[in-house]
Amino acid sequence: MAVNTVRKKYATFVLVCLLMFIVSCGSTPATNQDSSTTEQGASASTQGRLVIYSGRSEALILPIIEAFKREHPNITVELKSGKNNELAAANLEERANPQADIFISTDMLTHINLSKEGVLRAAPITGAASLPNELKAADGTWTSVTARARVIM
Repeated sequence: MAVNTVRKKYATFVLVCLLMFIVSCGSTPATNQDSSTTEQGASASTQGRLVIYSGRSEALILPIIEAFKREHPNITVELKSGKNNELAAANLEERANPQADIFISTDMLTHINLSKEGVLRAAPITGAASLPNELKAADGTWTSVTARARVIM
């Protein structure tokens, strides 16, 4: 299997796990759950709104969002795409009244800096325990979903 295919499948898996975790645990303020729950505590008919700020290419993120929406048709997903630094600045400006439930960046340092600023909230992801420690924050505020190799020639 080609490396790019493995990376895409891994990234898709982690992002879907992240979205599923946030919805099933009701950790986002915008997500509402009714009183009928399953064994795992997730709502049988979760409803609400999920706001995603993404610095990733829309061509990469939209298929994941569409798959999530098929699984959760009662959740409205709002995507705000842009450059990492613009979205990071928006997160800083919105610190007192956060608008994004999920922030996806293509730059790990952006997440590290936002975490140090106290902007990010911990959101543990199922399966993250198997990731090397350098690919996630000890406090659960960020987790890597892809890795890139850089070559100097």
